[in-house]
Amino acid sequence: YVPLHELTDDPSAKIEDLVKVGDEIELLVVRVNDVEGTVVLSKKRLDAIAGMMKVQDAAENGEILEGNVIEAVKGGVIVSTNGVRVFVPASQASLSRIENLEELVKEHVSLKILECKDIGRGRKRIIGSMKAVLKEQRKAQEEEFWSSVEVGKKYTGAVKSLTSYGAFVDLGGVDGMVHATELSWKHIKSPAEVVAIGDVITVFVKSFDAEKKRISLGYKTEDTNPWNIFKSQYAVGDIASV
Repeated sequence: YVPLHELTDDPSAKIEDLVKVGDEIELLVVRVNDVEGTVVLSKKRLDAIAGMMKVQDAAENGEILEGNVIEAVKGGVIVSTNGVRVFVPASQASLSRIENLEELVKEHVSLKILECKDIGRGRKRIIGSMKAVLKEQRKAQEEEFWSSVEVGKKYTGAVKSLTSYGAFVDLGGVDGMVHATELSWKHIKSPAEVVAIGDVITVFVKSFDAEKKRISLGYKTEDTNPWNIFKSQYAVGDIASV
């Protein structure tokens, strides 16, 4: 008999999604009850033995591991990777501060092992970082961006933040700014009148300075210019109903 908690670390998992009748799986004998004639088996513990070796190797060579966030705890989250529970401090969970760590539960993540240390009685302290992987990915994206950026090139990205003078857009590893005057053809008091944080918009590069890592973006286009729209709809002598 394999209890669900000995099959997986994911408390929300359904058995039918993990195994089906006829599957052959390797299991570890946990307990034998001669009186009842039952044997309790575990897949999770067997996986953990092999998984621990992978985690130790990853700690030594800096390999990136894949896992699932299974629990939010005090000061961080627990990630299950290769059957091993890894503690990820809140400061290592993301590039930016996360107020509610519960939001990460059930997410599939990549992480690096920062520490894998014996603490006695066959136990180990294992600490990981998702932030380290995200920083590497962002650096690679940034290098790719600067190698291909050019004036006029279009990008689609999410609005990351708003200020009184404009909106910052994530272009994929690099943030660019759309000045308030570039957001709308009409006068606006605040960028929030046009866009909101999280909005995905299409922008184009007006100018950039690769050395200072600055990018000026445009959002409004000649196609949305009210005068151009008017001229395409009316000619001198036309009667307009208003």
